[in-house]
Amino acid sequence: IYFKNNPNNRIEIVGHTDNIGNSKDNYSIGLKYSRQVRHYLISKGKFDSSLIDASSKGESEPIGDNYSESGRIANKRIEIIFK
Repeated sequence: IYFKNNPNNRIEIVGHTDNIGNSKDNYSIGLKYSRQVRHYLISKGKFDSSLIDASSKGESEPIGDNYSESGRIANKRIEIIFK
């Protein structure tokens, strides 16, 4: 329904990680997760692949404290941004 009502809009799926490991690996992990969500939406949700982008911020935009377990869990997330 979203795309029918907003045919010129897009969705961006952004993967985030905590800071455990190195930043290059964390970027790759975030990208892997966002691509998996994109694939799921396209294959199961029948979304048009040209309207969904996948990207990664890796560890660069934490929302929690990376020095606590609960903060690291919060930082491992997927954001879906409607454009």
